[in-house]
Amino acid sequence: PPRVLAIGAMLELGPAVWKHLPAADLAADELSEYFGRLAAQRRAHPRDDLVSALVQAQAANPDQLTDAELVANLITLFNAGFVTTTHLLGNGLALVLQRPQARTALVADPELAPGYVEEILRYEPPVHFGVRLALADTEVLGVPVTAGSTVLVLLGAANRDPARFPDPNVFLPTRPDNQPLSFGGGLHYCLGAALSRVEGRLALPMLLDRFPGLALAGEPGERNQLVLRGYDHLSVTVS
Repeated sequence: PPRVLAIGAMLELGPAVWKHLPAADLAADELSEYFGRLAAQRRAHPRDDLVSALVQAQAANPDQLTDAELVANLITLFNAGFVTTTHLLGNGLALVLQRPQARTALVADPELAPGYVEEILRYEPPVHFGVRLALADTEVLGVPVTAGSTVLVLLGAANRDPARFPDPNVFLPTRPDNQPLSFGGGLHYCLGAALSRVEGRLALPMLLDRFPGLALAGEPGERNQLVLRGYDHLSVTVS
C-alpha cells in the first residue's frame, strides 16, 4: 500500500531519504488517526483480535503503554506485515527457484521448510540493518561508543560472519545450528518473528506444490534498498 511504502522509504540511509519526508509524515498521520479510532472501537466493543488484546493489556497496566506507544506499535506491525514478510517470501522463492536441487528436496519433503526459512533469513534477510541508541558510555570490540550516539547494527553482515557460519556465502537449508540475527535481539526482538516464520514455512511448500512448473521469468530485478531489502516485483511463469 502507498502509506507503507512511503514510511519505508524514510528508513533508508543517506541524505536522499529526506525528500520522502512529506509523504511519510502524511502517511504516519493518516495511519495514526486510523489506528487511534480502531483502538477506541475495540475498547468499547472488544473482539477476538490483536488490537483488543493490546488495549486490554494497556488498561490493565496503564503505566506500561501510552496511547502514542500503542498506536506506534500497531503501525509498525501493519507495515511489517506488508513489507518484511513479503520480502521473506520473494527473496526465498527466488533463491529456491534458482537452485533445482534445493527445490526438489523441499517438494519431496515439505517438513524441511523450517530449515529453508531460517537459511533464507540468514542468506537474504528482509532487513539488513537496525539502529540502536547508546544509553551509556560503552565499548564494542575496542571501539568506544559514547552515550547518546547511534550505532548501525549490520544484521546482513552478521549473518554472513564466517566465524559463526561456515561457508557463509553458500545457501544451505540443512545448515546445522542456524540462528540468524534477522529478527534482531534483546528488548527489540521482532514482535512478528513467529508469525513471519509460520507464513514462510506454509507458503513456500504450498506454492511449489500448487504450481509444479513455477519458474522465474528471467533474472530477478535489482534490490537497491538496504533496510527493507527485497524485489519490487518478481516475474514468474506457472507452466
